[in-house]
Amino acid sequence: MAELRAPGVCPEGPPGAFEVTAVGLRTRSWDADEQLLADLGRYIRHMRNQSEWPEELARSFESAHACLEKLAHVDAKDVLALQETWTEADTDVLRRLDPYADGFVEGELDTEAFRQRLPSAGQFADIVQERAFAMVGASDSLLEKRPGPEIDAHEVVVRFNDHVKDNLDEAVTGTKTTMHVTCDASGPMGDDGVTEFDLETRAPWSSYCNKMNINGVFYHPNITYYIMRPTALCAMDSEFSFFTRGFMFYWLVGRLFDQPDMYGFDGDAHYDNNQVVWESFLHFEHAVYRLVRGELEIPADVEPLDAT
Repeated sequence: MAELRAPGVCPEGPPGAFEVTAVGLRTRSWDADEQLLADLGRYIRHMRNQSEWPEELARSFESAHACLEKLAHVDAKDVLALQETWTEADTDVLRRLDPYADGFVEGELDTEAFRQRLPSAGQFADIVQERAFAMVGASDSLLEKRPGPEIDAHEVVVRFNDHVKDNLDEAVTGTKTTMHVTCDASGPMGDDGVTEFDLETRAPWSSYCNKMNINGVFYHPNITYYIMRPTALCAMDSEFSFFTRGFMFYWLVGRLFDQPDMYGFDGDAHYDNNQVVWESFLHFEHAVYRLVRGELEIPADVEPLDAT
């Protein structure tokens, strides 16, 4: 499995800057991003002052906060592979993954030929609108709350990886799915009415080989993926892989909607198999969700994290 920083895939040297494109799509408020990050920093400082906060957890929060700061002014349009954002440099990365013909396109790999396989900015704009929006995680809290009918009442319902189809329960999770977000090891639903995303950051080249290569195990000629551009992935350092795909979707895409209703994002074990989520930034992610919902209290006299 090819990790994000796999040698020979990205250009040599340290991660670069994200390329900000000129595509006219909805963006988040930079002021809101900066305020949220400032509040998170104050929360971390406040919790560090609590003697019962474990040092390992504090370091994890600080690392996650520093990593998220790099995405403060990065929008979906800056990282997604769209017809309008794909570049020759992105094609060069694909050539490093598979230099042979009949790989990412029929015949020799060509930038314009691959670009035609991608969704357009207009298609992305159509799906990111002001609509009732539910993000459905897989935590065991769903078993207690059983919000299935409430979830299915939303116009847009986003689910993740293999928590779809027969793995759903009408009362616990609901069954409606309109968007599906996956990692490198999860395939598409194969439903024309479902928009497919892949926001893998730990092994993104496996996602490209499995889904975008015509010989890939999850390839389907009639499925269009919203996936991150190779050059955007090469601008990420390895710590981005510590975020879950759910959080990456929330930060880059979900926040382009009106405030999403979130279900199953407040525990560290799955509702269906009790499997623990391993990503080390998970507790930080939950703090972000709670802060946005107004559930975290931070004393007014707590200084910013970077204050001396």
